[in-house]
Amino acid sequence: MEQYTASNGVIIHEQDGHVSLRSKEGGVRVLVVGSDSFGTALKEYVNHVREEAICQRADEVQAKRDHELGRWRWLDSPYVVYAEDANTVTVVHEGAPDMHRIRRGESYLSDELEQFFRAGAAYFDAHPEPKPWHAAKPGEVWAIRIANTDREAAYRLVRFNDQAFFESTVEPTVQVSVNHTALASARRIWPEDAS
Repeated sequence: MEQYTASNGVIIHEQDGHVSLRSKEGGVRVLVVGSDSFGTALKEYVNHVREEAICQRADEVQAKRDHELGRWRWLDSPYVVYAEDANTVTVVHEGAPDMHRIRRGESYLSDELEQFFRAGAAYFDAHPEPKPWHAAKPGEVWAIRIANTDREAAYRLVRFNDQAFFESTVEPTVQVSVNHTALASARRIWPEDAS
């Protein structure tokens, strides 16, 4: 029986030709069964870890490049999405010279366009339509209605640690994030609109 502890804390254990990995948390995973030697199994493990690290690094580089180019990638597919505005995107198939413009809420007209529309819909799901209160400024007072209620209440916008919250004008300990899904509607009541 041989045992080796890797620098990441994983224990590589060999007994009777079976090599297993044991994580710091105690999980066990069989890596190699019937390997010629512990050294061979260790090399296989190192190669496996190296390949995973290379793939992870490639994904990180791809994500950074996508962000720089203003594009969004749909899953592990060849479809990338470029936002034109909050309600319109262009979906590009990277492997073919094909692209389609998709508008929020639009459905596909033919089976051949289904994947383009699914990519566009996935983008819109990940990037909900901006609500008027997302542009609220500190100090403004908004009448807010919470989902499943009929009553509005006055809240003042405050910022704390780069986060925007609506704070109750009646009870300042009650706060709601401007991005909370429970916000059904809101309208600015102060300062009044000059128009």
